[in-house]
Amino acid sequence: MLVFGKNTTIMTKQLHSVIDSRKGWVTRVEINPEALEELKFWAFNADHMNIRNFVYPTQPLQIVVFSDTSSVGCGSYISINVVPMAHRNFTEIEMKQSSTWRELVSVKFALQNFLHQIINAHVKLYTDNKAVSFIVDSGSNKAHLNNITKEIFFFRKAE
Repeated sequence: MLVFGKNTTIMTKQLHSVIDSRKGWVTRVEINPEALEELKFWAFNADHMNIRNFVYPTQPLQIVVFSDTSSVGCGSYISINVVPMAHRNFTEIEMKQSSTWRELVSVKFALQNFLHQIINAHVKLYTDNKAVSFIVDSGSNKAHLNNITKEIFFFRKAE
């Protein structure tokens, strides 16, 4: 069974980390809770993730979400007639996080706030941080960033 795409990259980060930590080819490894979570994900989802349609349905409505972050807060808006906007200030603890962490939280915040307007739509997200674009598509080797990525991933699946 072959599974390709963003799903495999995001949902195997911890498994790759476990494999990389082994001392040799026949060495036993210890599965951490995050890797076990990924194994459970694949046990329950691998069968239905391989389905491909030969006739592609028409694209649903496309909505563009714009997200931007500063050191003190974040804001976002979407491209529909009434241009809804959302913004929030970061707490003191959040302000001390990396800019990549703040940008990822901003993306998650935007998706959560516009949920009722983006359901069943093809959503295109714009951010000014290339690292965040890559992480949203591929995950991160840093556990705290990958956890936010997984929240975004499961949010996208739930739409």
